[in-house]
Amino acid sequence: MQKQLIPWLIGAASHIAPRKIGNWAAYQFQIPRRRHSIREQLPEADEVIHNEQFCVRRWGADHQPLALLMHGWEGHHSQLHSLGNTLLKCGYRIALVDPPAHGD
Repeated sequence: MQKQLIPWLIGAASHIAPRKIGNWAAYQFQIPRRRHSIREQLPEADEVIHNEQFCVRRWGADHQPLALLMHGWEGHHSQLHSLGNTLLKCGYRIALVDPPAHGD
């Protein structure tokens, strides 16, 4: 019942206050709801690029082939640490991307 009522309420409210509901929906879309526990850690990153749009951590040397890793929606970079460690051991450099409101 509640799952059916919430979309109806949001739809009705969007007719009354479209800007407020639009801003609220945009905010909700940008904030992941899940909490993650970090099980396995990658070594400290060789380089970290962090700005308002994203955070990228990079490991490995420039001459190595690059593997670009990015988690799914509501994911966290810690989900990719096991894969990242395996790729590092196989001779790849890796770049792990966190979009806005994810990870760090």
